[in-house]
Amino acid sequence: MALVMVGGALVLTTTTVPAMADEITFQDSTVINAGAGFANSGGNTATGNSSTNIAATGQGAAGGIASNSATTSNTSTGTGTVNTGAATATGSVADNNVDQSVADTGDDDGLTVGVQDSDVVNVGVAGSNTGGNDATGNDSTNIA
Repeated sequence: MALVMVGGALVLTTTTVPAMADEITFQDSTVINAGAGFANSGGNTATGNSSTNIAATGQGAAGGIASNSATTSNTSTGTGTVNTGAATATGSVADNNVDQSVADTGDDDGLTVGVQDSDVVNVGVAGSNTGGNDATGNDSTNIA
């Protein structure tokens, strides 16, 4: 005997009811892309001249007629140049494809349930620097 729903009413029958199959399919995917990129073309230092220069003349004369003559000079020059290029950084470049499918064969009277879950995480950190450069042409100390 079997209790069967017919047109909204329950009917008790002695006929054979075919077994019903239930199909439950779970699909889960996780994709994680993580990247870090750092580029630096900065932080450069150029110094053309960083000297200490001392020019001195010492003279002494004795006697009836004395003469001293001197020319003392000091010259210091320099050129400092910094040329930098571009700094390019990429943290993460991702092309993500997730393909999930559940096929019902259709040959059963049962219930087919497809549970699909997909998590995609793309994380990127990037930093670039082209600054922090220093150029000094003449950083000298001159004493004359």
